[in-house]
Amino acid sequence: MKYEPVQLLLNFVGFAFLSVSLGGCSKFETYLNSTSSNTALSSFKTTDFFDTGSGNSLQTQDDLFQFYREKARLILKTESTETNIHSHLNVSPGYQSMIYSGSMMVSDARAGIGITFLSQYPFTDAYYRVRRYQNNSVFHIENHGNTACSKKYLDINPEPMTWYRFKVTTAVFSSKTDFTVSIWKHGTSEDQASTIFCSDSSQERFQQGTIGVWSMGPGVKYWSDFSISYNPFEDISVDETVLSDSEPLPMVEQEITLVKVTASSHDGHLPEYAIDRDVDTRWSANGIGEFLDITFDAHYQVSRVEVIYASDVNQTESYFDAYLQAGVELVQILKGESAAHDANVTNSYDISDSFDSTGLKIVGLGNNTSHNWNSIAEVRVFGYKVDSTEPVLSPGSLNNSITKCVEGEKITRVRYESETVPYGSSCQSQQQVQECVSGKYGNFFPNEYTALSCSVEPEPPVVNNEPIDCQQLECFYVRSGAAGNNTGMDWENAYSSLPDSLVRGAVYFIAQGNYGSYNFNDTQSGSQWIQLRKALSSDHGTDVGWNDTYSIDPARFTQWTFSTGFYKIDGQTGGGEGSWKSGYGIEVSLTPEQKCTGNDAFIAIKNGASDLEIRHTQMFATSNNYKIRGINATTEGGGSTNIIFAYNAIHTIFGQALYMNNWSNSVFEHNYIADVRSTGANDAYCTNIHGEGVATIGKNRNITFRYNLWDNIKGTAVFAGINVGESVDWKIYGNIFSRSTTTIYYYNNVGSGGTNSQFMTNLSFYNNIIVNMPGSSQGGLVLPGSGNRVMNNIWFNNIANSFGISGSHDYNLFVKNRRVSGCPDGGCPKDGEAAQLEIHGQTLSSSPFVNASSDPLVSDYRLKIATDPGLVLKAPFDKDMSGVTRGADGHFDRGAFEK
Repeated sequence: MKYEPVQLLLNFVGFAFLSVSLGGCSKFETYLNSTSSNTALSSFKTTDFFDTGSGNSLQTQDDLFQFYREKARLILKTESTETNIHSHLNVSPGYQSMIYSGSMMVSDARAGIGITFLSQYPFTDAYYRVRRYQNNSVFHIENHGNTACSKKYLDINPEPMTWYRFKVTTAVFSSKTDFTVSIWKHGTSEDQASTIFCSDSSQERFQQGTIGVWSMGPGVKYWSDFSISYNPFEDISVDETVLSDSEPLPMVEQEITLVKVTASSHDGHLPEYAIDRDVDTRWSANGIGEFLDITFDAHYQVSRVEVIYASDVNQTESYFDAYLQAGVELVQILKGESAAHDANVTNSYDISDSFDSTGLKIVGLGNNTSHNWNSIAEVRVFGYKVDSTEPVLSPGSLNNSITKCVEGEKITRVRYESETVPYGSSCQSQQQVQECVSGKYGNFFPNEYTALSCSVEPEPPVVNNEPIDCQQLECFYVRSGAAGNNTGMDWENAYSSLPDSLVRGAVYFIAQGNYGSYNFNDTQSGSQWIQLRKALSSDHGTDVGWNDTYSIDPARFTQWTFSTGFYKIDGQTGGGEGSWKSGYGIEVSLTPEQKCTGNDAFIAIKNGASDLEIRHTQMFATSNNYKIRGINATTEGGGSTNIIFAYNAIHTIFGQALYMNNWSNSVFEHNYIADVRSTGANDAYCTNIHGEGVATIGKNRNITFRYNLWDNIKGTAVFAGINVGESVDWKIYGNIFSRSTTTIYYYNNVGSGGTNSQFMTNLSFYNNIIVNMPGSSQGGLVLPGSGNRVMNNIWFNNIANSFGISGSHDYNLFVKNRRVSGCPDGGCPKDGEAAQLEIHGQTLSSSPFVNASSDPLVSDYRLKIATDPGLVLKAPFDKDMSGVTRGADGHFDRGAFEK
């Protein structure tokens, strides 16, 4: 056990151990089992704790856990990721009827943490244990060494960097051992704790032992405020709380989530590359005074800043200033610091004077060459989170206007001009007007400047194209059964099937009929599109040979493969609200082969084919007994970008509706995704085939899912991160999720021997409806990662064991959500438990919707009553599913529809 040399005495509140030698442990046992006192025990040293190695080893390994002092509080922690490691209080033979309480916290949603009691260590690998297994699970009792009382669950899924109180009360009788366990979020009342009771009358029951802690998995695990007191075991309900729940728990240093970054300029290496956790990317800008503005996700007292400069053989050292946003002030924390130009070197700077801040500004001061390039590969910031209801201010949000040149010869103004930049671009609106006497641009120290007014255009709306003008574009015609000369020049001489080679820049009108499978593999020519459009009576090109009957039924295909890009396919009718499952102009449908292997799909996207637009197309299987995906885009490394998928349907499939790998800059909207099958070990057709709405591998960046209806998605989750990768800057808003499994579930189980390492970063999950979930362990969102925001959503009539939400969440509405397992008829209500974790969380006792039937196709999820005001959001989040502007009446509602 490591500890601070200057602080040897364990001084938890209510647990001040006596400085007794281990020879005094018999006195400890006598005291614990006496009936003369109910005061907290005192006096053991931190050195009386010993650590044991991984795999439940009995061998001492005293470097796994450390005691340290933080803000006048003593904390036990471990940064080890090894599995099943422990730290124990060295007491022999141990205690019996006791109250054991304290606090614990994890830094990572994937971490495993727990406590042990009546432990038989160091003699036998056996104990009672309360633990939270890794990867976003809830706390539960799990014995180790016997079988009684195992797997009883508490409805607490700990949020990262949040303290949770625990209390274990044991009572040892002649024929049984009873204990209760309570866990509750610090700052709430113990009356709101999740509590379970166990009575162990087995022959293997534990009757005396020591206390300890247990750990596994990633991140840092913390424990504090341990207290042990005598329990008059005749009354197991004795209520003693050593530490008041209103008393603040210690803050611990954590890496700060950086949610936004802008820059004064860049050379094509974008500012976001400075916070993307990848030292092989960088932000670059040339010139003294170029800067980065970085915004935190909350208020922090900054303790450390790390800057990694990109490697450069010409520039070995750069210099910079740094400022923290403190309310409406910028406070300088670093001046003229030097940093090595080496991607393998982390330049670390401790900040001694801490104060409440919400952002960081780094200003380049040149380097040891005359070019003065700023090339920052990574910025990382560490500190202590501060509870605050004040808004987070960007470093570029001040209202001052004056700064000085380095020479100090003349006042210099720095203006920010209002500017709108295209979707997908970064704000670059700073214009400096510097008028030094020398006439040269000088270094500036921007502790005062004007407001940055820079907005980003919303994502491009996905709308039907206007009728094609065949005077401007080359048009061809395709009609199944056509008996002309097969030149495709008009409807009389139409191609009878889609030609093997298509002309770049041309439009192909296609009539109803059956067309089989097709491989789109035409050589790309710049950005020239090939368009395939279902022929309508109102839009069919030439009238030569046209008959309106050609437009009545869909144009039907069996499978599509895209090996190259720049294709627009538009069925022109069907899809979206009111026509989720009907009226489609194009269909892709087949009967799956009777096999359970392979990656067959309605649409296969290969070779990273990009710039694809597919609209008003229905994809479905005639049977979902055998494996078939909707869209498979994982082959050859994926890498597709600029995909628009709108007003389509994918349903009746067995596997994944969309399987993406390394996608970017894509929009998926107004689609119907339904009836996705998944199986376990006992299916009559295919066993153990996992289904998802969307499965991701690799790095998928800047993906939007909006205004879709997801119904009856079975399997892992509607959105599932599997294998290895990260989803970055996703926007999921205005959707309806009905009768499906957990909405979002990203996996990371490497620490427990698994193969999944997936993260969600900077997700915006806004104004969705999650309704009629039939039952799962987790009804909320499981989001290992950072910068994720979950706001303005409605959870209605769902069944799950827990409704915990990872990431930053508030303004959500919970109605009739419950747990069924282990609960009486009607279930155990979960609304209050979920809402109390939010400042603006709301609950209702009845449905807020016009009609919320079991079938979303006949339901009306518009609001019959206004919700409490939601968080006001700007474009592109300011429209509802029907295109209604949100908040026009001064009230920004929650859910997918504005009242």
